[in-house]
Parts: sequence; C-alpha cells; structure tokens
Amino acid sequence: YNGQGSAYQILAGTYFILIYTFAGIPLGMLADVANRTVMLSIALFFWSVMTALTGFAHEYWHLVLLRLGLGLGEAGCTPMAVSIITDYFPTELRGSAIGVYNWGIYTGYSMSYAMGNGIVKTLSWRWVFYISGMLGMVLAPIIFFTVKEPKRSRNATLLQDDAAKIPMLEKLKLVGLQLIRPVVLLLCIAGGIRNAA
Repeated sequence: YNGQGSAYQILAGTYFILIYTFAGIPLGMLADVANRTVMLSIALFFWSVMTALTGFAHEYWHLVLLRLGLGLGEAGCTPMAVSIITDYFPTELRGSAIGVYNWGIYTGYSMSYAMGNGIVKTLSWRWVFYISGMLGMVLAPIIFFTVKEPKRSRNATLLQDDAAKIPMLEKLKLVGLQLIRPVVLLLCIAGGIRNAA
C-alpha cells in the first residue's frame, strides 16, 4: 500500500465515516443516561490509542482496523461534549458555546496540516500519529479528573429517568421519527453539504 489512489480514499473516508456515523447514534443515547465526562475521557483515550498505533501500522489491513477504531472513539466526542456544554451554559449562551467548540475542531484540523507537515519533513509520517496520539492520552486523564459532570437541566433529568425505562428499539424508533421531520432533514442535508465542501 502506497498511501494513494482509491485505497486511500476508502481508508480515509468510507471506513471511518461508516462507523463514526452509526456509532454516534448509540453513543448519543448513552450521553442521555451515562456520566458524560467519564465517557468523553474514555472515548478520547481510545481514539488517541488508535491514533498512536497507526504510526506502527505496516499493512493496509492494520490501517483499516485502526481507522475503524478511530471512528468508534471519535463518535463519542460530539454527543458527550455537546450534552455537557448544554448543561454548563444557560440557554442564551449555548449557541455561542457550541460555536466555540466547533471552532476548536476546525482549528485542530488546520494545526494538524501545518504542524503535521513539519513533523513529516523532520521525522516521518509515523511521528505525526505518535505525537498526536500521546497528546490525547495525556489529555484524557486530565479531563477525567478535572471536568466535573454538570447537573443535568431539570427537563433533562426528567427525560433521563424516562429514558432509562424505554427499550432500545423504542428509543431508535422515537429518534427515527424526529429525524424525518422536514426541519431536521434540512439541517442534516445542510450539514452534509458543509462537510462535503
């Protein structure tokens, strides 16, 4: 494998997106009932280990498995983070807080290209994965020990109690019914167009 062509496109896109997209749904449901800061720390640590291990890959199938693991770990980030943000910030500041969170994501993307290129030229492509994986493995325990699980809003607490009583298939049906609402479909399409660009 030479890191180019359709094999790269499938590796970078399809394998990651499939598991990231579908794992996000049950992980989002977990965010409704679990300790989100613990789950966020676990997700960050897991995807950081997958990232660091990518530097050790020598075969294409190694990269495929690690990319799947990376998608699974990263799928837990946004449901947990946004759920935490909504309980840390009052209603009138939530949009701004989520905007700052998204700014952090894309700042990270930008820095990864700028810094990654320097690391590749100085060391090798493997070191990009070692370094970024190690940073996440250091950050995960910091989040675990310093970010406190916020008290869920009153409505969220009531919903949490009710959510624990609803069977998983029923929850999926309820989520599915919300997803086919025209306004939600339009938001999903707009988000897809933004990500495709």
